[in-house]
Amino acid sequence: MGEIGRTSNCLAPDFGGNVRPAVITTSLPLAADKPVDFNLAEFCSRCKLCAQVCPTQAISYADQPDFEIYGLRRFCTNLAKCRDGWNLGAGPMGCRACISVCPWTKKNTWVHRFVREVLSHDATGTSQNVAIWAERTLYPKNYADDLNPPNYKGVY
Repeated sequence: MGEIGRTSNCLAPDFGGNVRPAVITTSLPLAADKPVDFNLAEFCSRCKLCAQVCPTQAISYADQPDFEIYGLRRFCTNLAKCRDGWNLGAGPMGCRACISVCPWTKKNTWVHRFVREVLSHDATGTSQNVAIWAERTLYPKNYADDLNPPNYKGVY
């Protein structure tokens, strides 16, 4: 389905952070699929856009995953601070500032298509740098002052 990103949420190659995994219990015989690996951890290590816009500063700025659980390394997110962000007047869907700036979330933009198609073939990191630059340059509304307290009203 996806990988765990800097925000500690599942990010899918096609939908970015617009995924909310759920559990369905069944006794049906289901075939296991292969794990998804689209180099998200490496991308998140360079990007940090979500950490920059987080109104509660709940998302780690670390250069590499700084937390390990069950052998899985990931970025540490202060979930208590994140939950506080849901109470900033953002409405029932919560803050979502981190999701709004993630290049993986913008499925129908050339930035997302570029990242999705090129990233797994680029060992130099150039495509990551282009995607991060494009996100900041072409979508500046995501970095407006109203994404941070005391003016924060959510991204909807």
